[in-house]
Amino acid sequence: IADGVEHYRQFRPHAFGVEANQFQELLGREFVEEFRRQGLLGVNPWLIDNSANKRVRIRRLGPLLAARRIRMKSDCPSTRLLVHQLQEFPIGDHDDGPDALEMAIRLAEELLAGSHDDGLGNRLHV
Repeated sequence: IADGVEHYRQFRPHAFGVEANQFQELLGREFVEEFRRQGLLGVNPWLIDNSANKRVRIRRLGPLLAARRIRMKSDCPSTRLLVHQLQEFPIGDHDDGPDALEMAIRLAEELLAGSHDDGLGNRLHV
C-alpha cells in the first residue's frame, strides 16, 4: 500500500487501478483509507476484475507492441524489467509486469471510451 501511495504522489496519474480478483478487492479499500489518511482526498482507485485467462489478456498487447503504440520511459530499471518480461512471455518465470501493463491499458481505454466489455468478459468498476 505504501509503495502504491508513493507511486501516486510521484507520478500523479489520472487514474489508479487495483486488481480486484479474489482477496485483492480488499486492497482497494485499504488504498482509499491510506489516500485519505495522507490528505489525498480525491483519489479513488478503480477496481479491475479479470475474468479472462492472464495469458489471453497479455497476448492482446501484441498488436499494440508490434505497431509501437506503447511508449515507455527509457533508461529506467522498471522499463528494462518490463521489456525483459515481455520478451520472455509466455515461457518466462515472471509475467506480473505484462499483466499490469495490460490492466493499465484496459483502464485507459475504459476512461477514454466509457464503460464497455473488452470482449474478454472483463469489466472495470469503481
